Amino acid sequence: MTQLCPPALAAAADVRTYVLPIRGVMGLDFDAALASAIAEDLAKARPEFVVIEIDSGLPSGMEVDFAVDPRRESACITELRDCVDLLQEALGGIPAAVLVRQANGPEAIVALGWSRVYMDPAARIGCDHAVDAGSGKDADIKAKMWAAWKGIGAGIAAQGGHDRTQFDAVIASGATGGLDSSAASAARICSGTASGIEQVASACGHSKITLVGRADEISRASMSEWRQEFKAASKLLASFQEPIEAEVDLASRRKLLVSVQEMMSDSPRLERALEWSRGFNLEAAADLLKKLDAAATGKQDPQGYSVAANGLRVSPKKGVFLLPWRGGVGQTACAAEIEAVAAEADKWGPGQIIVLEIDSPGGLVTEVFKVIDTIAKVRERHRVVAWVREAMSAAAVSAMACDEIYFRRDGVLGAAMVIRGADSPYGGALDKFRDEIGAAIEKNGRPRAVFDAMVLAKPVLTYTKDSASGKTTFHDRITGLPGEVVLSDEKDNLTFNAGNALACGFSKGTASSGEELAPLLGLKEWHEVSDFGVKLASASRMVFEACEQDFEQLQAILAGGPADASPAGLRAQALALEKVLAWNTLCPPCIAGRIGDTGVEQVRRALADLRPKLVEPAKAGD
Repeated sequence: MTQLCPPALAAAADVRTYVLPIRGVMGLDFDAALASAIAEDLAKARPEFVVIEIDSGLPSGMEVDFAVDPRRESACITELRDCVDLLQEALGGIPAAVLVRQANGPEAIVALGWSRVYMDPAARIGCDHAVDAGSGKDADIKAKMWAAWKGIGAGIAAQGGHDRTQFDAVIASGATGGLDSSAASAARICSGTASGIEQVASACGHSKITLVGRADEISRASMSEWRQEFKAASKLLASFQEPIEAEVDLASRRKLLVSVQEMMSDSPRLERALEWSRGFNLEAAADLLKKLDAAATGKQDPQGYSVAANGLRVSPKKGVFLLPWRGGVGQTACAAEIEAVAAEADKWGPGQIIVLEIDSPGGLVTEVFKVIDTIAKVRERHRVVAWVREAMSAAAVSAMACDEIYFRRDGVLGAAMVIRGADSPYGGALDKFRDEIGAAIEKNGRPRAVFDAMVLAKPVLTYTKDSASGKTTFHDRITGLPGEVVLSDEKDNLTFNAGNALACGFSKGTASSGEELAPLLGLKEWHEVSDFGVKLASASRMVFEACEQDFEQLQAILAGGPADASPAGLRAQALALEKVLAWNTLCPPCIAGRIGDTGVEQVRRALADLRPKLVEPAKAGD
């Protein structure tokens, strides 16, 4: 907490005083970027005393060309909390006080971030608007959002030593215009009245002050800059919205839109102003450009998708490429499927979202290496997300290679045990598997200790969380630290469920439907850009099942072997061998799982040996 103004400095002359303005529209005229710039200037100015001057009003010439919905300002409460934290840290032990000129919005909550608050005799302090919960949301959701908002606001007030009663008084008075200085004093929010900086300084024991720093200049420049940008962007958008008289106009309109898009990219304040005033932001600009490009060509590819001037397909809205990745890894869940869906996504250009809907008990270790390599290559151009219902063993490792992991409510992931078998490494090979796969997982930003606890039962895995930052630290032993949570012991391999995966940060969220997953991915709604992945997965399972059924019959024929040397028996054996090879081309995972590469070579040799024995009846009589 910032120190109170010490009476011992009452006799000090010419106290270096820094005036820190917080004024105008919260989120536009005061935001994190401005707070950071002021913090840098504060360090250079080296003041002995600071006055935080809060004013809802705007300086002359700084009017806003659109009506600001007060709920928009209040929605910035988290950013305002961060601003208070940043300024408190920059102040360190420098004595500070607040002067409220007028505070009839979320800036009133900011004022409570300091212990000593003075008010202009004509000032009022209150916050009438809290949060826009949306008219379509039910009462329970609105109540939760309101409670969260108040919790953040009360946290800001607590930094200034103001209790919940004082915070509630500021909120409750908002509907009636806020508390005047008398009411604020009675509530022990206001330390007294002051009509200017000098009066605040005097009340804090500083009879003479010298103003230092460039905060006012920095603030005014920031306020002026985004307003000028807003006027320029509004002019461009007005031209963009004029009626189009000829197709050639599309190119010029595109240039206008690109210009506004670039301006928003360079100025987050401008993007926020356009979003607040017009509902227009970078995402909306990108969508418009796609539609404009499609209109410019008027072309469709053979599948009926709109094609932009650059030859890429155009989606009407941002969405995902879903691949149901189900069954055994190396059987119906393969690297080839991921590669095929990525190639489909490439038709829409880089930056697509590929969702692997994983429901797999595990599978072949040999396939895991292929999967990890494939995902790594796909991630160079697309975002790959694992959505887990069941991801055990090899499937767990595959999920950990993705950019993000989300769970269904009944989702489980882990137990990456290596089972003995023809395709399973053990002993020294196991160590090689752990080293290579573990290194790949660690490179992907996931702790090596988590992977080790999945592979072997012996490693212990616990975690602790920093109470301030929420950062998780994993441990490979019991540390005894406060709040330590044990995820796995020496008896069992680590397996996550949706709850503990989210609690420790292994998972980024929980969703049991596309509609629930969409906002977690940053999408407005669930939209599958293409059904290619769904159809591919369905076809792969059908082919695999048909191969397995047919192989059982083929195996029965081949089991007879050379015993049936009749022409009909030889032809049946040859046909069976040919079908095995055909299935190996059509469904390699099935045949590889049945007989492996060695078995396929044996089939080829057996067929080569059998062919000379096949004699057509006509030739046999010659």
